[in-house]
Amino acid sequence: MLRLVLAVVVMWIAGHVHAAVDVSHFTRYAEFETVTISPDGTYLAVTQRNDELERIIVLDRKTLEPKLATHFGDEVSISNVIWPNEKYVLVQPAIRVPGLQDFESPTGEIGAIDLETGRNELIFGYRASRGQTGSRVRRAENTQAGALVLDIRSTGTSTTTFRVPRQPTAPR
Repeated sequence: MLRLVLAVVVMWIAGHVHAAVDVSHFTRYAEFETVTISPDGTYLAVTQRNDELERIIVLDRKTLEPKLATHFGDEVSISNVIWPNEKYVLVQPAIRVPGLQDFESPTGEIGAIDLETGRNELIFGYRASRGQTGSRVRRAENTQAGALVLDIRSTGTSTTTFRVPRQPTAPR
């Protein structure tokens, strides 16, 4: 009988004395998701996500001051960040599936961000030539293929070689 009374008193106390727990610490996005360092160690590229979009921010490594911040559109995630050299950042975007926050579908595109101008554009993929009307200068063409940057090798000069895998062709 004493145990029953003791259990009821403990449950009554536990029900009235409770700490307010902020659940947002467990449900919010991380402040930074991906962090990569530039080849010369000058910059950090970090990705930051909210409910609408994911953006990439390039920070000065010593001061952590932002140099630039950009994104590739709503519902577009950044699945991979690659530094081919000190002037450019390559990004491989992915589409977030509505209703599934943790699932991303790679688009097979490659985007480039110029650190000097802050411009970002898709350089390979099915959306690469959007917004080029009215100009005779062609920057990129639509490519109905997917790409994945496997390896970036420096040739010892100021140029960098990008290796993109070929799509297998169907036998005829």
